[in-house]
Amino acid sequence: MNERWDIVDEHGRPTGKVIDAGGAMLPGEYHRAVSVWLRSGRGEYLISQRAPQSDALPGIWETTSGSVISGESSLQAAARETKEELGIDIDLASASLFCSYPWPMSNGKGSVFYDVWLFPCSAKISQIRLQPGETSAAMWASPETLRAMIAHGEFVPYTYLEDLFQAK
Repeated sequence: MNERWDIVDEHGRPTGKVIDAGGAMLPGEYHRAVSVWLRSGRGEYLISQRAPQSDALPGIWETTSGSVISGESSLQAAARETKEELGIDIDLASASLFCSYPWPMSNGKGSVFYDVWLFPCSAKISQIRLQPGETSAAMWASPETLRAMIAHGEFVPYTYLEDLFQAK
């Protein structure tokens, strides 16, 4: 079965339209996606490296992310993507929606409305089970490490990152 997406407007409100993943969207239409930030008690973040054969940003480090499938909540997608990409379960009751924002895409594949989730996490790297073809490595990184990785072009430069580092 092909993955399908619910379409939302620039405010994240459902439009009632559903399309096949990657299908054409009209201007002002977005599909919802999630970014999942897992923070340790030490203030480090669990990040993963995109597989070298990835279509987009091969070898770049990022936080767990992915599209919300039609009929699924944003929170459910956060849990599914974390399980798929890292092989770990997250506690949905501990979730905090950090921010939501529209991201117009210039690649002709439609625009994305992101929900950014923050979860406490105590997983050890030895517990991580990477998804072949999606992720090739994982590590815990401090804010200082993430800033350095961004400066070297090794990590996705999320626009909200400094605010995330200050979040409680």
